[in-house]
Amino acid sequence: MKYLFIALALLTLPESPMLAQDAKPITFQQIKDMIDWEEMPLLEGALKARPFFNHISYEAPGTYQEVAAFYRQKLPALGWKEDAALVSGDQTGYLSVTFEKDGTRLGLSGYRSKPTDPMTITLMIEGNVDATRFPKLDDAQLKANQKNSVYYLTKKPPEEVASFCKKFMLERGWTEKPHPHAPTWAKEGRIVLQFDQNAIQVTIVSALEKDGTRSVSYTSGVQHEMKSKEVTSTVTNKKQAKPATLKQTIDVLDISKLATMDQATKVKAIPLGVTYEVKGTVAVAGKFYRKLLKGQGWKESTSLVEMDNLAVLYFTKSDFLLGLTIRHEKKSNLLEVSLIHQGNVDLRKLPFPADAEIESTRFQHINTTTKLSITEVEAFYQKELPLLGWKLIPRGPGLLRCTQNAIELDIEIQTNSSNQTSIKVSTSMR
Repeated sequence: MKYLFIALALLTLPESPMLAQDAKPITFQQIKDMIDWEEMPLLEGALKARPFFNHISYEAPGTYQEVAAFYRQKLPALGWKEDAALVSGDQTGYLSVTFEKDGTRLGLSGYRSKPTDPMTITLMIEGNVDATRFPKLDDAQLKANQKNSVYYLTKKPPEEVASFCKKFMLERGWTEKPHPHAPTWAKEGRIVLQFDQNAIQVTIVSALEKDGTRSVSYTSGVQHEMKSKEVTSTVTNKKQAKPATLKQTIDVLDISKLATMDQATKVKAIPLGVTYEVKGTVAVAGKFYRKLLKGQGWKESTSLVEMDNLAVLYFTKSDFLLGLTIRHEKKSNLLEVSLIHQGNVDLRKLPFPADAEIESTRFQHINTTTKLSITEVEAFYQKELPLLGWKLIPRGPGLLRCTQNAIELDIEIQTNSSNQTSIKVSTSMR
């Protein structure tokens, strides 16, 4: 219901004509220069902060009205002003406020699963593309008209809808990026088109409605993944730390000497890692290690997941990465805790095929796809990795293991369900 209210309010906005001087879609570098999530103020009591390149999310107590008031006070000092053209409501039943800086939008949203839960708050860069300026079919029945989301109905056949949309996007300098599931959805009568330009991706979806009309939506936002060259030029740098030796790793942290939680059982500890079982909750264990590792000079990185029954957290120090997994097992009603050294090789800085796109956040593994064949990807890594000092150990078709000092890389190359070549690269200590 809240989204209907927003859509109806925004529908009253005048539609802007498409102008030749429309702003060029923002680049990844411009986004990096515009916002630093580490400097973003968070509400008091903030927990589980997860910064990514284009957004940050966290949990906090309080009300939506308090969140809106907090950021209306804090963001202007960072150059962000509330977009007065948008009707944001009173923030009692939902949280939705949009800020703008040099034509780029920053969306503030929030939700809670139930009244007793803390809020999950998200601040997301939405980009600078105004979707209201995109042409619409001549019989369009406009239903929603927002800068980052347009929705209308048409009686045109699917072929005409697709042709019309492709034409105006390509004319405006966008590059079509076929969605891997588009052929499957087309069999269901749904058209899904994707277009990229700089850091922005526009998705156009058209579906058959019950009354025989077709819905058409234009949605724009910042891409979640980027080419590996973009990652090294805007998020990291190209300089890769030399793979560490066992001694160098243990000198940074001997995990066997690190305290475990009280009443831990089945403890198996070596300098490179520890596993054990203990009573408690995932939240309590996470709090224990956040405090313990911070005292050892480790900085928390973006978590992979953090829920009531599972948390996968990462910590960094001097290029080294620690992986902490906390899992609650229903059968035993115990936590399984694992803290493991992942080495000092940042996977984002490794070579990837030119068309491969990767996450900009550092984790222990990277999954991506390429148009190259399995054989071509194998040949790519057999050429590139030895140049960086890696020793390759073939393990079978599509499987490579690479070693250097105490670090091990595993590369799996397969054909996925969308008939693309998938690449999974993971790192560990050997």
